[in-house]
Amino acid sequence: MANKKEDKKDPRYNWIHIPENYFDRVKTKIIRKTENGNTKIVLYFKMLDAVKNTDGYYMFQRATQSISEEIAIQINEDAELVKATLDTLSNLELVEIEEDGCYFDEVNQFVGSLAESTLRVQEYRAREKAKKAREAKQKNNMMKQDNITKETNSNNAKQDDVTNETECNNSMLQGKQTKVTSETECNIEKEREEDKEIDKYINNNCAKSSYPEAQEVIDMYNNTCTSLTLSPNIEVIGEQWDGKYKGLYEAINKCIPLTNPTITTNEFKTTFETAEGMSEQIKKSSKEDGCTNELEFILNRMLKTKEKVTA
Repeated sequence: MANKKEDKKDPRYNWIHIPENYFDRVKTKIIRKTENGNTKIVLYFKMLDAVKNTDGYYMFQRATQSISEEIAIQINEDAELVKATLDTLSNLELVEIEEDGCYFDEVNQFVGSLAESTLRVQEYRAREKAKKAREAKQKNNMMKQDNITKETNSNNAKQDDVTNETECNNSMLQGKQTKVTSETECNIEKEREEDKEIDKYINNNCAKSSYPEAQEVIDMYNNTCTSLTLSPNIEVIGEQWDGKYKGLYEAINKCIPLTNPTITTNEFKTTFETAEGMSEQIKKSSKEDGCTNELEFILNRMLKTKEKVTA
């Protein structure tokens, strides 16, 4: 709404502004209470804007039949509303209507004015203020971005540390696992060598001595001496070692001791084959000696023979 007022030395710019406490004034309240009161206030401001550069005076150019119609055209409003507004303003002595025009008494209270040079300074300051605000905003955004970048880098560094630590732990664990694996393989290999030595010892010694165990002797007797009384297995004999099979138990322990055996498998086999050939005589002699069965008799005879040979 500002218009340039001609001044060769320093042009000035005028504009309409609302005075302080304007709506608290009595005349303003009266206007607003009339019909279309608020609209009249707006039209009043537009009329003041139209005369701000002519010190509040509107010259009737007689382009229409009445001044109210001409002002209505000037401010582009309804002629009837403009006439009603002028009548209200005139009744309140806010406008003086004459034959050649009208004068708005309060115009000086509504018009602001600045020299062009002052306006340029204000515009420059406004631009500088806006520029500084933009720069401050950009700087703030850059600082935020830097902080985000630093935080991201810090998080990446922490992640790298975690990754390095994990890799280090994995490497140490792998080293330990490799060491354990090597030790395990070494122990397995050692056990294999020990097993080989044991097998070698067993094969060498057993092949030379070939001394049978008690149950092997009993099985050999039962399978060979089928004409004689069968012998119970070693478990039954052991259970009745102090009873029915006491004599047989003692004969077995003497013939087949746990340590330092003297009678070989071949000797037992040969003796049992001979006994089967003379089974009737063995039965008779066994009863005469009071043996539980023929195996007890045969073992005792083998012991006596062995003792004579070694004596």
